[in-house]
Amino acid sequence: MGKTGPCGLLSLKEKQKILRFLENWKQSLCTTREIFAFCLVLAETGIFDKSIERYLTLAEKKQDRNPDSKTFGNFTYYLDSDKIVDLNSVEFCLMEGLLLWIRHKNRLNKKSKNILERILGYGINAVMNRAVPARYTNIFLIKTWNTIAYGENFDNDEIKKQGYRMLDEWLSYTAENGIREYSSPNYYYNDITALGLIYNYTKNKDAKKKSEIGLRLFWTDIALNFFQPAARLGGSRSRDYDYIYGRNGINRILSYYGWIQEKDQLPDHLIILSEWKPPESIRNYCKVYPRFIERKIGNNRGEWACHYAGKQFSLGCCGFCYSPLDKPLAFFFASKDLPNGYVVFDARNDPYAEKPEKQPWSGFEHDVCLHLVPFITANQNKKEAVMYAGINAEDPSIPRIAPHLRGFYTHFVFPACEIFLDGEKINLKRNEKIKIAIDQVVIIKYKYAAVGIRIFYATDLHSRSPEIFLINDGNRYNVARITVVHSDKKEEKGNAGIGFFVEGEDATGYNSVKKFHQHIKDIQFKVDIKSDGRMEISKNSKIVLRFNPEKWERTIDSNVEHILNLNGKDIGRDILKNITGG
Repeated sequence: MGKTGPCGLLSLKEKQKILRFLENWKQSLCTTREIFAFCLVLAETGIFDKSIERYLTLAEKKQDRNPDSKTFGNFTYYLDSDKIVDLNSVEFCLMEGLLLWIRHKNRLNKKSKNILERILGYGINAVMNRAVPARYTNIFLIKTWNTIAYGENFDNDEIKKQGYRMLDEWLSYTAENGIREYSSPNYYYNDITALGLIYNYTKNKDAKKKSEIGLRLFWTDIALNFFQPAARLGGSRSRDYDYIYGRNGINRILSYYGWIQEKDQLPDHLIILSEWKPPESIRNYCKVYPRFIERKIGNNRGEWACHYAGKQFSLGCCGFCYSPLDKPLAFFFASKDLPNGYVVFDARNDPYAEKPEKQPWSGFEHDVCLHLVPFITANQNKKEAVMYAGINAEDPSIPRIAPHLRGFYTHFVFPACEIFLDGEKINLKRNEKIKIAIDQVVIIKYKYAAVGIRIFYATDLHSRSPEIFLINDGNRYNVARITVVHSDKKEEKGNAGIGFFVEGEDATGYNSVKKFHQHIKDIQFKVDIKSDGRMEISKNSKIVLRFNPEKWERTIDSNVEHILNLNGKDIGRDILKNITGG
C-alpha cells in the first residue's frame, strides 16, 4: 500500500537540497504539528539517527496525559506554550504521526517506536472524544483519516468503523449541501491530502472507493474554478489567508501535478504520499471558455457561490460569508503575477491583511488577520454581480475577530493597472487619495479585459452618506482600492449598508472602455426600504435581491440548488450519485 518516499524519486542534487532544507527547517520549528512532519520527512529521507527519538520525546512532553482533563491526549499547538487551546492540534499531529508509524515503524529504534506508539494511543483518545461537524470540511476529513488509519493499524474495530462511518457521513452531507469550506486555497490542501491518504493506505476496499469519489469531486471542483491564465483558483472563496494573491497550499498541489509551474519548489511529502492523479477528463474542464459555475456551500438560502471564467478575466461572488477569512467577491485578470481583486468588510482598517493580531478565540495564541462576517446577499448572472452587505456595530462576533476595533469599512482592493474614473483614465499617484461619490464608476483595465465597480447605495452607521475614497496608499503590493468609510472610529451602535455592482468585460481599447463605462452608468438601480425592515434592490426595474438584513433573511437572490454545476449541468451531483451508506 505504501509509496516511494520523496528521496526515492529524486536525483542526488535534489536530495542534497532537501538535506539543506531540513537543516534550515530544524532551526525554525515552532509548532507541535511540525515536529511530526519533520520526523516523517527525516524518515522519508532515510535519516534514522537519534533525531527522531529526540523530537518525539519533545512532542510527548507537549501532550496532555491527564485522564481527567478535557484535553486528554491533545497537544499544545506551539512548542513554547503550556496550554492547550486549539483542539485541532491533535488532528494535525496524528495525521503525520500515523504515517510515520505505518511507513517506518520497523525502521525506528525501539525507544522511538515505543514513544510514537504511546503518543498515538493517547492521541486517539482526543480524536475520538471531540465532536467535529461534517461542515468543518478539512478537520472532519483529517479526523476521518486518523480514525481509519489508527483503527486499521492497531486492530481496533470500533475506531476504524467510526472512520468508515465518518467517510459516509461526509459524502452524504456533501451530496446534500455541497463543499462547505469551498475554494479555500489553504484548506483544499488538507482535504485532498487527507482523502488521498485514505485512498492510498486504507485496507478497506469500500473506504478506498469512497475516498476516490471525494477526490474526484474536489478535483472537478478545482478544475472548474481553476483560472488557468492567472494560475490560481478563481472566484469567491472561504478561508483564504493570502488576501493579495489568493495562493496557498493548493498551489503546491497544482504544481506537483503539473497544472502550474512553481520555481524551486521542494517536493511536498504529504502530496507525494497521498497521490491521486486526476485524469485528463477532469483537467479539461478548466479549458472550457467561457464557463459559469454554480454551487451550493450549505443548505440554507444564500449558501451558494457562482463563478464566471472567461479567457481574460474571472469574477465570482457568494451569497453568504462562512468565516472572517472569506473573500465574498473576487476577480482575476489573465496574469500569473498580478494581485487578485477582492471585497472585504473590515473593522481593523487592515485592507490587505498585513496587521495580524492575537485573537481572543484562540486564547490569544494565534496571530491572524480577520475581517467582518456581515449579512450579505448577492445575485450573480454570469459576468455581472449585485451584492448588498449590512454591517451592524453590535454584532457579537466583532470583539472576537477585531479585538482592537478601529472603525467600519468596505474595501474594494484591485491591482493598480489602468484605472478609469467615469470613463476617463486617471493617474492615481503614490499616496494619493481621491474622494468619489455614490454612482461614480471605477473601471480597472488590464490588457484586453476590464472590471467595472459601481457603488449605487451606501450609508454610514448613522444612515448618512459615507465618505468614499479611491486610494493609492503606496503599499508594497501594487494594489489600489476603493474604501467606503462607514465609521472612522470605534463605535458600539449603529447599522450601515452598502449595495454595489461589479461587471467584467473584454475591452480592446479606449473606446471600448468608454462604452463599458456608459453601459454600467446607464443601469438603473433602485433600493426600496420597507417599514418592516425588508429591502428590495431592482436592476433595470427587475427585482434581483429581496432580503431583511436585521433578520438575516433572503427571499430573492441567486438561489443555487446545484452541487457543482457547469453551464447548466450538475457534474457534482453526478459524481456523488454512486455513494452508499451514511
